[in-house]
Amino acid sequence: MPQKKNPDVAEISRSKTAVLYGELITILSILKALPHSYNRDLQEVTPHLWNAIDTAHSMLNIMDDMLSSINFNNERGVELVLANFSTATELADLIVRENKLPFRIAHQIVGKTVSEAINNDILPKDINSKFLDKIAMDINGTPLNLNEKLVQNALNPSEIIKARDVKGGPSPKAVNESILSLKKFVKTVRR
Repeated sequence: MPQKKNPDVAEISRSKTAVLYGELITILSILKALPHSYNRDLQEVTPHLWNAIDTAHSMLNIMDDMLSSINFNNERGVELVLANFSTATELADLIVRENKLPFRIAHQIVGKTVSEAINNDILPKDINSKFLDKIAMDINGTPLNLNEKLVQNALNPSEIIKARDVKGGPSPKAVNESILSLKKFVKTVRR
């Protein structure tokens, strides 16, 4: 259907990694338990090695074309992420941390919170600790009494991302460090 814009290139590239894993496992299985020096078994490695190289090379070329021509609608992305409940797990984690409740109870509270919010056209940003207390009373019989700032941070995708400030994490600082590290690596390899 012409109105759909599925990320076909990314999806196919993702699936092609299975081919690479398969070739690796095949090669490792052939090499397993070989005695020292050359063995005729090794002639079976070559076709799998070339297939892996060809697959990886074509994947990288196609991904390069995709990434160099991709356009993101940042405003629409922000609008969508603020309108859905992609932060629900963070809210459940907050409830577990702050109230020492089992995750299954926190999951029930958050699940009902999301259902109630959707049924009443309430956005994540409009959920507060009083709303959560009402639902917690229905499920667990006690209010959560969460700090309002903590609730708002747990429901704010930007705050969640900023909090993931570990090596390889999604925080702006961690991403910039990864980019610098990759640039340094590419520069070294090109030399």
